[in-house]
Amino acid sequence: MNLIKKPLVLIFLVGLLAWLPTLFFWFFKGYEATWLLGVGEYNIPNLLKGHAFLYYIDWKIFGWNPWGWYLTSIVLHLIASFLLFKFVHLVSKNKPLSLIAALFFVASTSYNDVLTWGSFNSYYPLLLILMLGSLIAFAKYRETKRKIFLTISTVFAFLGFYTRETGLVIVPMLTIFDLIFSNNLKSRQTIIDIVKRQTPFYIAFLTFFVIRSIYGGTPGDSADSNVKLQMRFVEDGLYLEYAKAVILTMGKLIPPQIIPYPALNLIRESFSKLGPENTYFFPALGWIIFGGLGAVMIKLRKSNYARIFLFFLLWLGLFSVFVSFAVPNTPEVLARAYEYNTMRYRYFAFLGTSILLAVILAEIFKKRERALVFVASIVVILNLVMLWRIEQKVYALSYKPAKEFNMRLRSFFPTLPKEAVFYLYPHSSGLGDYLLEWYLIKGDSYLNLIGEPYRIESQIIAVIDKVKKGKIELSNVFFLDYNSSGLLNETDKVRRELLNQKSYPVKLNRASEALYKSNSFEGPVVDIPYNIDLSLGISENSQFVGKSSDSLKFRALVDYSSDRINYLKTVSVSTAYTMSQREGEPFYHVLPGNLIDGNTGNRYSWIADAWNPWIQVDLGEQREIIAATWGSIDGSTRVPATYSISVSKDGREWVKAKDVKNANYAKSIDVFDKPYIARFVRMDINTTSGGDFVMLDEFEVISYSSKNILLYYKDRDKLLTDYYNMFDFMGGQDDLSYLRDKGLDTYWGKLSWETNKTALGENGQVLYFQYNINNSFQQITLDLNEGEIYSGSGNFLKKYVKSVVIDFGRTPFNFSLDSLQFIPRFKL
Repeated sequence: MNLIKKPLVLIFLVGLLAWLPTLFFWFFKGYEATWLLGVGEYNIPNLLKGHAFLYYIDWKIFGWNPWGWYLTSIVLHLIASFLLFKFVHLVSKNKPLSLIAALFFVASTSYNDVLTWGSFNSYYPLLLILMLGSLIAFAKYRETKRKIFLTISTVFAFLGFYTRETGLVIVPMLTIFDLIFSNNLKSRQTIIDIVKRQTPFYIAFLTFFVIRSIYGGTPGDSADSNVKLQMRFVEDGLYLEYAKAVILTMGKLIPPQIIPYPALNLIRESFSKLGPENTYFFPALGWIIFGGLGAVMIKLRKSNYARIFLFFLLWLGLFSVFVSFAVPNTPEVLARAYEYNTMRYRYFAFLGTSILLAVILAEIFKKRERALVFVASIVVILNLVMLWRIEQKVYALSYKPAKEFNMRLRSFFPTLPKEAVFYLYPHSSGLGDYLLEWYLIKGDSYLNLIGEPYRIESQIIAVIDKVKKGKIELSNVFFLDYNSSGLLNETDKVRRELLNQKSYPVKLNRASEALYKSNSFEGPVVDIPYNIDLSLGISENSQFVGKSSDSLKFRALVDYSSDRINYLKTVSVSTAYTMSQREGEPFYHVLPGNLIDGNTGNRYSWIADAWNPWIQVDLGEQREIIAATWGSIDGSTRVPATYSISVSKDGREWVKAKDVKNANYAKSIDVFDKPYIARFVRMDINTTSGGDFVMLDEFEVISYSSKNILLYYKDRDKLLTDYYNMFDFMGGQDDLSYLRDKGLDTYWGKLSWETNKTALGENGQVLYFQYNINNSFQQITLDLNEGEIYSGSGNFLKKYVKSVVIDFGRTPFNFSLDSLQFIPRFKL
């Protein structure tokens, strides 16, 4: 009981016990350094815009020593907890209640990553200090009428806006506080007094938005998938969907504030054994809990705690609503188990919850003080034990590997050349983050690297290309992988592979009339680019008839095929900025050229890295056109939702030919309302299905001369399936003569391949290729669309081509194909 006479000492001790282990943590995958260095020049506007003042101060005081950054977070959190005690005591005049609330708040699993990732999240307690400071000063102003307190309250609130936009919520909370703790609200004078007291805060509120409009929003905010979803809802006017997402998100925010999140995950796992896992389990539980708190409010309406309970119930609700509007959860996030590193979104709301829990306990044990102290102590001790377990797990999973990475990197490379380049296997989880962090905070441990740019690659094809062009030297490239055992140095192995590339001849067996298969073999590893050379013999089969004879459909497909082949030969494409390794170096597997390569699927796609993406094709000459087709990946968050297609004769004056809003399909044949004469066709994508950067696998313009094909097909994939098998519809020699008369001399074969890790055709291992139907003998070279991006974790230089199949389908031709050969695309 003696410690209750010194409540701040007890709060300090519990807080220190809870969070002291974090002083031995490390930075989190380079976030801190990246965020600070990303603001550009260190001046007040940039640091304001980037919310990076605290990082800058930490860096100036502690350098790149993480314990100092975590210490800042602990100190600020303890101050916030002291202020919470002060505020609750100020409004309740009840020291035990204030102490219990502060003890519940100072050590909780519900927001743990505010402290367990305190090197980055220390602005959370800083903002809470400013908001509580504003509340305390305002309460003192109401009590004393001294304007200095109103000024302090307004300044604290205003500074909070710039710490993080969540601070804006303090303005309505100050109004709610004024209303709840005022008497005689029916009096006109009371309302006038409240308006006068609140006016400075709303002036500050509006001033912030005026200033913010000058310097813009915070960089990086829009990278979050939940924020992208919110942007999509607003852009497309999907307000009902937005409201649903907000309601579900708020529901998911609440349960961990009452029940520790590891226990919640176990509870849901137990329920899932009884039936399918429910996306709405956590949100439903949250709303049940919130409803229960509302019922308690009704029960306490005549209690001394009624006002304080109502205020903090609204505090919990308003901060939860704000977060839910700002970052509405995607369905995937709603279904996901709770994770330690996303709990911080509950930090401000939990302040309210901690007081609500303290009030409920105080009401239950209002005549049994010893029982109250005992129960509160048990809760605090359990919180401490659970926090220690979480901290141990977080350290083992996140920070210990980071420390070991730095030590192992130094042991592998005690010295490095000045122009060192690191290749990072793209499926090595965390490797890129760890290396970037090392580069940013390495200090003077590698003196010759000071001032040198960060040189990394994640595509061997890019390494080979730069070596051949003399931009880098292979001896300066270090090849790294990473797995559960830590950093792996694969440099010697990869260099040997690159310097000793060889060809792989493969014998083919004729499995049927137009189907050729290889036996199993150990072919080239998929990480290194290879081509396939094949020699094809072809002759006409005059007895051929399609199995589903339909001359009209066949001739429509011939018209379409003729136009499509011509389109693919003559079209050129330009796009918005493409997802890239760095500026000017787009990733090879998502190049804009994939949009016009004649193949579809994830291996033949383009991904934008722009918020207003567009695609523009140049047909080479003016043509009469009637439709455009495009495709994306089913179930992806990157599918166009609201978009338009425009046409132009000269690339300057545009006419909108198609305008689509809130599409719910991943592939489309967009037929125009009339034919247009155009040379340029452009697709502008305003929003995507999940708000993410758009992904398309093909963009094609259909000429008016192929209009009959639109009578048969509304589905792009069905059209392409029949297009690659159009001879199934051939009725006889008259149809073949029609094809000849159209001048169509090209058709398609299908290459599929198997690897030692994936089955034949799996993971998009299919390539449609063109051959000339008039040449009796021809040499064909194909780019095998492989790369480490398709390999998967743990497969660096371990996944290789195992077999191939070439299928020419049912056609009026005979084929001769005995073998093929894998040839290195770039030999060093």
